[in-house]
Amino acid sequence: FVRLRGIPFSCREREVNDFFMQANVAPMGISLVYNARDAPTGEAFVEFGNGEDLQRGLNLNRQMMGQRYIEVFRSTRQEALSAL
Repeated sequence: FVRLRGIPFSCREREVNDFFMQANVAPMGISLVYNARDAPTGEAFVEFGNGEDLQRGLNLNRQMMGQRYIEVFRSTRQEALSAL
């Protein structure tokens, strides 16, 4: 898993998938994070199929999505589940 921070609030799963074009995102592997009022937080969790794709994803740290740079951090399933 990786955690993304700084994604545009208007971002959807498709844009996250496009961001990771060079890495293989697991099927149903993108989870956008929403707050208690169902508003986007600018964070997401992404699961990859293998370690190589995970590393490719981590290498995208500070790359641009639209006008914003995206921070990419290594994460865990447990962290993703507690945030969602």
